[in-house]
Amino acid sequence: LNFNIKTGSTVKLLNRNFELGQNSKLNVESGGTIDFDYASGTPLAVTASGSQTGSVFDAKVGGKLLINSLVGISSEGTATGNVQTATRTYGAAKYHYVGTANQITGTGQPAIVGDLVSDNSNLVTLSNAVTVNGKLEVIKGILDLNSKVTQGSSSTVKIDDTATLRITGTSTFPTGFTTHTIANNSIVDYAGTTQAIAAVLSPGYGKL
Repeated sequence: LNFNIKTGSTVKLLNRNFELGQNSKLNVESGGTIDFDYASGTPLAVTASGSQTGSVFDAKVGGKLLINSLVGISSEGTATGNVQTATRTYGAAKYHYVGTANQITGTGQPAIVGDLVSDNSNLVTLSNAVTVNGKLEVIKGILDLNSKVTQGSSSTVKIDDTATLRITGTSTFPTGFTTHTIANNSIVDYAGTTQAIAAVLSPGYGKL
């Protein structure tokens, strides 16, 4: 049995996990959104029902995930995070981190994403290197690149007012982004060791 979140639709989990039966699949299609939400403060997940086997989760290109687990999205074989099915496909979808405490993006964070958005008032730490085809955005709080290679593909980097992009190790500002939208009161924090402070396209840095 397949469940499909179609373009323009949002599925929000309410009070319990989304449990898939034998050989069932949940597809987050282009333009569709899944909001994992909470039950009594605990992030909910897509998982298998009881001992059922063959469960599949597929985030397709252009789908959107509102991720609130503190460990983000996990790779197969790990029963943690917002997705806990037997098979997990994380395509070049839109990954929004919306937790209420410090988060990591997770071991399942794919190497290529559509959007990577940090919308957490606390800290979001990148788990894996990533290429962003659409938009890298920090709406609030801190996004720590964690010395992971982060690059754009003719895409946009956006840092909103009071938000912080933290660059650690020997890394410099992410490359490959052709559009920079950096608010005046945003912060780019070079927090590594020996780092080059890169020149960025207009409008330039907010605060360093």
